[in-house]
Amino acid sequence: MSRFSGKADLFDYMNGLACWHDKDGNKVNYGEGNGPYYGDEYQDFLEFKRRTNGVIHQHRKIKVSEYNQDYVKEHCKGFDYTLHTKETKDARTTKGYREESYYTYFYYGKEYTLKELNKKGVYITIDIHFDTILDLIPYYPYIVSMSCSNGDKQIVYISNQSFVDDELEEHLENGWYSDYWQHYKKDLQEHYIDIVLKYFNPKEKEYKQNLM
Repeated sequence: MSRFSGKADLFDYMNGLACWHDKDGNKVNYGEGNGPYYGDEYQDFLEFKRRTNGVIHQHRKIKVSEYNQDYVKEHCKGFDYTLHTKETKDARTTKGYREESYYTYFYYGKEYTLKELNKKGVYITIDIHFDTILDLIPYYPYIVSMSCSNGDKQIVYISNQSFVDDELEEHLENGWYSDYWQHYKKDLQEHYIDIVLKYFNPKEKEYKQNLM
């Protein structure tokens, strides 16, 4: 379980992706010798970045309207809509009727009105791009909700918020509170500082080229 959430999160998913080491720092194959096994966080990050092309994804629930329906269509393969027109009697017009426009919506093969659609809920995909390890660290406590592979390439989806925040909300909704979530937050902050000092070396104003 990850030190940043107590669950199998993104950090856990990435751990050991590139290689494993024994307690003495020697490279080993997982299952060889006597554990525990240790990953190399930075090498694992580089391998994760290579396999994902530097992007992870999230599914986000969105309220659909006529103003954003084109955007939703671009970011959800299962969503579409159709414009309709109908004639309504209106004695105030010279033609005796007026034309009205309205939309029907399709979400994974089923037709909805806009009200019905938003009651059901629509999810779009957003992309989270990362370049350096500092970009990825804030997402370490997020749960990997889905992943798939094609050869040595991977598509990875993470939860909408960190497990730490999700658990805190759940506890509060059930009338129970523990401040242990602050331990995870502080540990992540301290780890962030450790990585900056180790790889970015701000004291000497040197930027390690292998971070690019």
